[in-house]
Amino acid sequence: MAAKEMFEELGYKLVGNCGGLTYSKKDSLIGRFIVRFENRYQFVYTYWVSNNPVDISILPFQNIINIKLHQAIHQQMKEMGWLDESKKK
Repeated sequence: MAAKEMFEELGYKLVGNCGGLTYSKKDSLIGRFIVRFENRYQFVYTYWVSNNPVDISILPFQNIINIKLHQAIHQQMKEMGWLDESKKK
């Protein structure tokens, strides 16, 4: 299964691809969870964005990734050529 399909199955939408890929999932009425693949340095960022600026000062930042999200991230990294499968033992 393609990474985009795996993310869509988890409720994420591809919302941007400038300099990398960005998937977004509405987390609640006031926020969304972001998974961002940044091409230049091959970084993966996961973060929560609130629509309410007050939340930034009172909510702890926790990024919990379950196995299905981990598999989607891993698949996307493979499709982007970030993982060299030939070096596996």
